Amino acid sequence: MTNKIKLKSVPYTVVSTYLGRENSGTQAETWKVALRADPRSVNAYVKLTLNYRQTIAELACAQVGRALGLNIPECYLVYIDTDNLPEKVKKESMFINRGAMLAFASGSPDPDVMSFERLLSVNNDTANALFDAWEDLDLVIAFDEWIANPDRTMCNYLFSPADNDFWLIDHGSALTGDYMPNWALNNCKVETHNALYESIAHQKDLNEKYVMKQKATSLMSKAKKVDFTSLDSSGFYKMIDSNVNVEDIAMFLQERIDYSVELLCQKLGIPQLV
Repeated sequence: MTNKIKLKSVPYTVVSTYLGRENSGTQAETWKVALRADPRSVNAYVKLTLNYRQTIAELACAQVGRALGLNIPECYLVYIDTDNLPEKVKKESMFINRGAMLAFASGSPDPDVMSFERLLSVNNDTANALFDAWEDLDLVIAFDEWIANPDRTMCNYLFSPADNDFWLIDHGSALTGDYMPNWALNNCKVETHNALYESIAHQKDLNEKYVMKQKATSLMSKAKKVDFTSLDSSGFYKMIDSNVNVEDIAMFLQERIDYSVELLCQKLGIPQLV
């Protein structure tokens, strides 16, 4: 097929400065950092986790989402020596003295970017007005259905005042990561939650649901042009986890294109063929 959409390779870099811990949980923590990049350093958020599946899912979904034109920040694979962290990081991190780690990092689209959850707490009326004006909302819902991402909560899309738009982050639970011990990559029809759609389902009338279906169909038509052979062209997935087969991930995404609209229509409660 001609006119294939080539996936952009992921830069490999290191942290030049740790700017502060953003959040932490039982299995992961996120740090705001400056990364070495050409021609100058970039601010980013690096996620430390021992769940390498999450790191790979983050990379894969960021690559394909950016290729489809969605607002997903530039992503990086970051080498971190946890045996030689700065003193201020050692005092706060649960990942000290674990040797070399490869971590996912997401570039910051705007110094003043904030999660939708935080935006709601700052100004509820403004936040809801911005959400209602979000042009790519239906496309994001379709994208999450395709990549089997159940976790588009209010923390996982950010508002950027600089471009007056939303940006998508945190795809670590995609590729059925929260559901199946082996990612269920052999089942391209696997059903997952679609948190973003579920949050607005009660607001959508029948006509709006058909519009959403049309946009999902259009997005999947574009997804069919993606060159999945260029997924992880640098061979990073094997570096992160030697047991991971990039062909399995590419096959899951490619085959799921033909079923994601059907799965979304089931959630919408409308027939697929109209």
